[in-house]
Amino acid sequence: MLKYLKLENVGPAAKMELDLAHRLNIITGDNGLGKSFLLDVAWFVNTGSWPRDVNSGLTSGYKALPRDRSAKAIIELDAGWLVNSNSSAQRHQYEFERFSQSWSRIETMFSTPKILTIYALADGAVAIFDHARSGSPRTEVVDAGRSNDSHIPAFVFTQQEIMDGAFIKQKEKRDIYLSNGLIMDWAGWQKENGETFRILKKVLAALSPDQAHPIEPGELTRISIDDARDMPTILMSYGDREAEQVPVVHASSAMRRIVSIAYMLVWMWEEHKRVAHLIGHRLADELLILLDEVECHLHPSWQRKIVPALLEAVGELSKDLNVQLIATTHSPLVMASLEPHFDAEKDAWFDLDLVRDNGSKPEVVLTKRTFRKYGDAGAWLHSRAFDLTSTRSLEGEALIREAEKLMGQADPSVDEVRAVHQSLVDSLDQMDEFWDDWRLCWRKKGVLG
Repeated sequence: MLKYLKLENVGPAAKMELDLAHRLNIITGDNGLGKSFLLDVAWFVNTGSWPRDVNSGLTSGYKALPRDRSAKAIIELDAGWLVNSNSSAQRHQYEFERFSQSWSRIETMFSTPKILTIYALADGAVAIFDHARSGSPRTEVVDAGRSNDSHIPAFVFTQQEIMDGAFIKQKEKRDIYLSNGLIMDWAGWQKENGETFRILKKVLAALSPDQAHPIEPGELTRISIDDARDMPTILMSYGDREAEQVPVVHASSAMRRIVSIAYMLVWMWEEHKRVAHLIGHRLADELLILLDEVECHLHPSWQRKIVPALLEAVGELSKDLNVQLIATTHSPLVMASLEPHFDAEKDAWFDLDLVRDNGSKPEVVLTKRTFRKYGDAGAWLHSRAFDLTSTRSLEGEALIREAEKLMGQADPSVDEVRAVHQSLVDSLDQMDEFWDDWRLCWRKKGVLG
């Protein structure tokens, strides 16, 4: 887990610092200001690799580079095991080496076998790091094509590999199988109908958008005469019994992302238990979750509960796991959903803005903001998280500005007022709150009846 993260001369800002909370950390900000980048860095400092360096099939997760290639670039962190009272925070640094074009540790890095890390990227990929398997974070990685026999620094799967499984092809040696994939593992767990399948069902239910209609596994099926795999299905709440059972590969983008995250959580935990047993070590008691674009593909009804649901789902793996979640979002519904759960003592909200100071060049600024309750997702759109001056269409907002300017004039022409009035009638809903001010203004002046 991470307590503190500082970046100098790397990423979109000259300097960024995050004093992270030990449970939930939510990051907001406009596109291109560095939300996903911060998650990539959080993954790197906890694992020693960049996601795309491990798997070149990813469309994101690239290695961070200095803003100014001629100046020193540093990533500094406090690797505090925040829940474990027997250990304290440890400050460490990485520095970018221009000759090797890589990040190197300039202090001894921490080493602990008691933490798991899972990173759900916005492109559907999922990365997993288990200290019990991989040891302490390191910068050496297998090549981008996954074709040599070097140490495996992490499990990084594309969306397709999550479904179908993944392996490392080796020259003149047996291939290394990393994962059977969701389709084969789910089918196997379902046939066994043991503890693993029970946990998967509970995690799926916890991540469901509606508890009245939870995500439930259906019967295994075949989708093609040319595909010998038994295909997992999901029970849907429409149609007759036959139509309700939708193969996971035919499910919606939102459903596939959620079942992929559910599967990877269960797979990660099951693999960790096996490794811990093999090496004779106790199970991890801490889990770091990195989640990019929480709302990706999700219907608004799902956005309203996904973060609390994810924290609940982890509890189905083990009641002893302490979780730190660092997530990014563009969704006012996600922010509103946090209001009943946000605790300033263990949660934090960070906001990225593009700031112009006295006409100078705009700079990206990261601010730790005080979380307040707006009580409504629409109100969050006007907050510092999203900075919208209006929730109307751009055309409607421009028309309101024109109308307000006209209302401020001492003696506008009747024809001009009536022309703008007609434009408002054509553009605004009759229940729009602007009508009260508009009509009151012109009735007082005797222009509108």
